[in-house]
Amino acid sequence: MAACLTYWLDAVAVHQLRENTHTRYTAATRLYLIPGLGRKKLGKLTAKDVRTGTPRPRGFEPLTAEEAREFLAAASGHRLQALFELALHTGLRQRELLGLRWEDLDLAGGVAGIRRTLQRTNSAA
Repeated sequence: MAACLTYWLDAVAVHQLRENTHTRYTAATRLYLIPGLGRKKLGKLTAKDVRTGTPRPRGFEPLTAEEAREFLAAASGHRLQALFELALHTGLRQRELLGLRWEDLDLAGGVAGIRRTLQRTNSAA
């Protein structure tokens, strides 16, 4: 499986997927599929192997209220303090926060419009 997955990513998917999608697929393959199924022969792969052979991603544990208060106290005066506060109060993802522009925010109304996200790519722009 490892050879098959690597071949597909490097020779097929790279030409058919957007760069960000290919990057996510590559990471998921390296972190979950190859460790769980990499030594399995393709011809002997079963649905049960796929269900049980792939390690599960670790769960997400949000900060407690006390941890959030401590974080904000430590971030006080930091140039990104407002961004940190917005992240904790809204639960926005990093790429959503980094895609925000001032015109996306209605400070008086307490509303933020998520119109774009910022993502890292491997392209040299």
